[in-house]
Amino acid sequence: MRIPDSVTRAYEEELALVEPLRNHASTRLRILAADNAWLFDDRIKSAESALSKLETGRACLRDMNDLYAAMLVVPTQKHVKSASEAVLKSFTAQIRPARPMEASSFVYDDMHIIATLRGKVSPRAVPHPAVLDRPFEIQIHTGAQYAWWRATHDDIYKGSSPAGRSWAAKRASGQARASLELVDGVLADFEAAARLQKTTMPLDDDPGESVRGWLQHWPRRRRPADEVRFASTATAIAAAAAVDADAITERFSAGDLATFVAAPNLTPIQVILIACHLIGGTTIFPNLATTQQRVLITDELLGAYPALGALPSAQRVPV
Repeated sequence: MRIPDSVTRAYEEELALVEPLRNHASTRLRILAADNAWLFDDRIKSAESALSKLETGRACLRDMNDLYAAMLVVPTQKHVKSASEAVLKSFTAQIRPARPMEASSFVYDDMHIIATLRGKVSPRAVPHPAVLDRPFEIQIHTGAQYAWWRATHDDIYKGSSPAGRSWAAKRASGQARASLELVDGVLADFEAAARLQKTTMPLDDDPGESVRGWLQHWPRRRRPADEVRFASTATAIAAAAAVDADAITERFSAGDLATFVAAPNLTPIQVILIACHLIGGTTIFPNLATTQQRVLITDELLGAYPALGALPSAQRVPV
């Protein structure tokens, strides 16, 4: 998918901090992993993945803790505490609170630690002092959790496989996640076993499938790799703007969005935002404000559709 030039520039500027950060953090984590017979992996989020997260309105690049993310894989749940303690000693860090969830839910949410190098690395060892304060994420998985994550991440979590988007596939993923969590935790924590509960079977497949269908208007090379994130972001923006999804589908069918779809510098989410304005007009601005939904407004978007320039700056997510 084509990334707006303004986003690419901002992403490359942020890499100037993230790449030296990675050099120092990964060295420390590799030593920790080697000393304890843990596995280690890390990555820098791609420009497209960063854009996808920007478009949700939740974080700007500078506040994107997982632009650089590392992972430690430990044998079982009983090793997670010692791993987290080792990480907290090696970095200036804190454990991110776990998300509240229903007892019957088995969503992906393992231990996440937000860390910086400040106080652990000499300022003379980095090209710019800001590197020391650039937050990054360290995830701690058990071996079973890591196996589940690797098996499901692309097909289920990111929606890259058509088969993986069905209710049956998601059901199988949830069953595997539950079983592996029991294997990890039942001996140490009986409450883990109690979380395995039957749920009512839904009548339909993924409700986001119709929204994901909007991507059919773009050639495959210009579609985002993370179709699940596209569907959730597009749905959230339309709902916040109080624009019915069926009305957007009608605009696609009528060809009203064809010019914007053909524009190589516009992302699919930006076209959805344009559709919302075409349908709802300026009323979408107070609607977005009421729901506190921020959106990404780039120079490329304003060049193609200047009317969105009236959106107050407080409702925009900075690049």
